[in-house]
Amino acid sequence: MRVRPALPALLGVLVCLAVAFPSAAAAAKPATPWLVASDVHFTPFVGAGKPLIGRLQRAPVERWQRILSRAGGPLSSHGEDTNAALLDSSLQAMRRAAPRPPVVLLAGDLLGHEFRENYEKLAPHPSGRGYRTLVDKTVAYLAERFGATFPHSQFVLTLGNNDSYCGDYRATPDSPFLLRAARAWQPLVERGGRAPGFVASFRRLGSYVARLPRPNLHVVSVDDVFWSAEYENRCGSAAEDPGAEQARWLRGAMRGLPAGDRALLTTHVPPGVDVFATLEEDGGPPVSLLTDQGQGALLGALQGTEVPALVFGHLHMSTYRIGRGTPMLGVPSISPVFGNNPAFLTARVRRDGTIADFTAHALGLGAEHPRWRREYDFGDAYGLPAFDFGSLTRLQARLAADAAMRDAYEQRYVSGGKYAITEAQYPAYACGAVALAVPAFEACAGPPAPAG
Repeated sequence: MRVRPALPALLGVLVCLAVAFPSAAAAAKPATPWLVASDVHFTPFVGAGKPLIGRLQRAPVERWQRILSRAGGPLSSHGEDTNAALLDSSLQAMRRAAPRPPVVLLAGDLLGHEFRENYEKLAPHPSGRGYRTLVDKTVAYLAERFGATFPHSQFVLTLGNNDSYCGDYRATPDSPFLLRAARAWQPLVERGGRAPGFVASFRRLGSYVARLPRPNLHVVSVDDVFWSAEYENRCGSAAEDPGAEQARWLRGAMRGLPAGDRALLTTHVPPGVDVFATLEEDGGPPVSLLTDQGQGALLGALQGTEVPALVFGHLHMSTYRIGRGTPMLGVPSISPVFGNNPAFLTARVRRDGTIADFTAHALGLGAEHPRWRREYDFGDAYGLPAFDFGSLTRLQARLAADAAMRDAYEQRYVSGGKYAITEAQYPAYACGAVALAVPAFEACAGPPAPAG
């Protein structure tokens, strides 16, 4: 779908929204920053040969770090998923940025892209059982490394579309993968006894509710891959409807919150339009990220005041969306597979769950000697008091009116990576942030521009 620049019209709408939804005043001084990361896409055998993958298959997880460190090798490059060197570098940078965060939130996609295909190319004797064993060990290894890096933090784990035995967008309800992943991450998620029902809930649909180390604050973690427009239940029962079951689960989870309590909502796939895929279609209709059922369930959970923010991954970029009065934080990826630089966030979260501010930290892969740096603070970069609905609507208006600010945002979107949103593309991305339904996106973006 080609779109015409619609910034003047969009600007008028957003100014009205900014007035209607003013930013909330700071309720309390933010406490220790939380660590927020997504899309690790760890592939332990990136750039490795058959001898290494054979050793990993045979060795217990406790020996993996020694094996991988001895194998050595450079950091992953743009266009690649996360290898052992990049994982080590990322964990060290996270620990420096937030030595003791009360919460570490991971917004999905632990496993690398084409994990099975790469395994079958490299394994000395590939088999279904060997593949599943390697998947389990990789997930357990990540739990071990993150847990050792942050031994006192409560973890919030969300799964992504690559996290399954069956393949991309093929999560299977009640699968052995879910049970084994739950057991591997249980000590991290249940720290402080705040998620006693984690394994029992997670093993069915990859979702759960946990209390957070703030009074009257919870997290509802939803595996919304079952709602993806690309989802196939290829390895499950044809009689099951996991999307409908997940929608019922989310409604029950929200109704089950104690009266007066609030809950952060975390998913992997955000609601709305896949702007990148839509632009790639070059004249086709907008590409939805979620089914109507899934988008309705997710946006329905945002009604009222119980959800101070939604946190998502999947897009690999540092971004945001807003809808139903709720700010949505898009977490950048550790994997640089799409030309972005590896990045993560430290977020200052108030006692009521609202996000006061966040800092983006990025690794400059294009440099001769790549180093992690503090890329930007949201509040300082855009002159806004908080990451809330009112501030985001103001940001949209400022980006529409200020070319220099827009250029900075376009670079930050990819964490300073190899490419950025172009000026011609920006109107579509601006509409994607606020127009979550396809008709609304089409109305915002305008009719397709004439070819040529």
